[in-house]
Amino acid sequence: MRILLIGECSNLHWNLAEGLRILGHEVCVAASDNGYDISLNRPTNSFMDGLGCICRILYHLPKFRRYDVVQITHPYFLRIRSERALPVYQYLRRHNEKVFLGAFGTDYYYVKACMETN
Repeated sequence: MRILLIGECSNLHWNLAEGLRILGHEVCVAASDNGYDISLNRPTNSFMDGLGCICRILYHLPKFRRYDVVQITHPYFLRIRSERALPVYQYLRRHNEKVFLGAFGTDYYYVKACMETN
């Protein structure tokens, strides 16, 4: 099975990828830090670093196709503005079998959903 893990939270995706590889799956980890299969690093929140991050995302986008499973850590899975990340998310949905959104950590959307649900 081909699996794409996007984003990172306490090294969760990297550890998951190692276990899945042991089980024989083909796994790619794309995260905003260096040291992963695909680095989508954005060192600061400056305009130039944001532009560089978008260029890296666009460069690697064709590699994010034809996966059986894609797992995203949270709604802010790329370190760019939400309106710029939405087309990437739509691309992932269009070009892959299944896309899952994880609830890792305490990001705003996850906490809000927990607070509003009985």
